[in-house]
Amino acid sequence: MQYDCELVLAENEEYLFWLSSSIRKKTEPEGGYVNDKDLDRHNRERNLTFQFQKWELVLRKIVNNYLSEYPYRILKHKIETKKIRFKEIDFVQELGESLVFYEFKFRNHCDVKSMSSSVYKKGWKQLESSRLIAQERYSIKNICLIIVDMSFVYGIPYIESEEQPNYARLESVGNYEYIDGACHLKGTADEVVESLRYKGRKINLIWIDSKEMVDIAKYKDLLTENDVFHLREAYGARDSHRESISFSTDADAIDGKAFSKLRGLTERAAGT
Repeated sequence: MQYDCELVLAENEEYLFWLSSSIRKKTEPEGGYVNDKDLDRHNRERNLTFQFQKWELVLRKIVNNYLSEYPYRILKHKIETKKIRFKEIDFVQELGESLVFYEFKFRNHCDVKSMSSSVYKKGWKQLESSRLIAQERYSIKNICLIIVDMSFVYGIPYIESEEQPNYARLESVGNYEYIDGACHLKGTADEVVESLRYKGRKINLIWIDSKEMVDIAKYKDLLTENDVFHLREAYGARDSHRESISFSTDADAIDGKAFSKLRGLTERAAGT
């Protein structure tokens, strides 16, 4: 049987070529940069992007300690015009004969009292789109959104009128199972996510505190204090006045050899 989709490795050469082209189209204006200010803004954006690529790789490695990773996480598929497109899935869990898709989001501040539902709906729509395509060929058990609250890393304290999310511990993700579309603690009826719904479907959303992520990453020699400083610096340089930053797109974190290859392609394209 012929399928119009396939999960491939992040190092796939066709994917990397497509990704580098997509990044250029999204970040470089037609006809080049008008002035040094535009070029400086582009460089800040690019620096923050690469910082986040490293952090997504770190989160993937941490999650892999608790879940069985399926290494093919790039969804290659054909659109109506028969052109090839790619969708990145941040983490794919192998669960017996089935797969679970995970999307990572990093938010600078997560006051649940005031945060817009668009924060999780956007990530959920990305996952749902990938699920609908992939289910033609694969058994997709469920999809799950992991949002990392970056308040600790960025040094943004919560004030009395704000409410922090109900964080889950990273080590606990290995104790989750999926029943009737909902995420439960194994052997219990306890759902581990809030009762969020989008278009009639439950949204499996897990909140993670960036402090715990940093502590684990330092312990496992995946991050240093300098890495924390560099991300905080890149975030501040990009735009310290924006109310929110959400990083995770179809052109985001690349791991291992793929990251090195992509960075080389992007830097050559920028003339650096």
